[in-house]
Amino acid sequence: MSAARTLVKEDGVLFIEMLNPLRYRHGAEQFSTARRLTPSIVLHSVIDVDWVHQSLNTINTIVDSSDIIGVYDEKLRFVYPSELELMAAASGFTVEILRSDWRGSPLESWSPGLAAVLRAE
Repeated sequence: MSAARTLVKEDGVLFIEMLNPLRYRHGAEQFSTARRLTPSIVLHSVIDVDWVHQSLNTINTIVDSSDIIGVYDEKLRFVYPSELELMAAASGFTVEILRSDWRGSPLESWSPGLAAVLRAE
């Protein structure tokens, strides 16, 4: 988060969107998601969760109605909501918004995602 602070000007904002680990902490160590990007293109992700290192290893496949367009992998680290607030404060940000999605749904332990707006101080 300290690196993000160098990219954001004074009083600027940082947007964060991620999986809500509270929902999955007692569940499977692998799951998949599918999200429609356009009417004919779908992103399918297979996600391996490493609870010890708080990381996600993801293989993403983008397909259209007739073929695979691309495959790429990601390794991401996740944080719990309370950690996000502590890391933000230590890096000179305040958490303005902490919700489960960009529509403003409340963040609950069963929410699939987390959306946050952090403001640089």
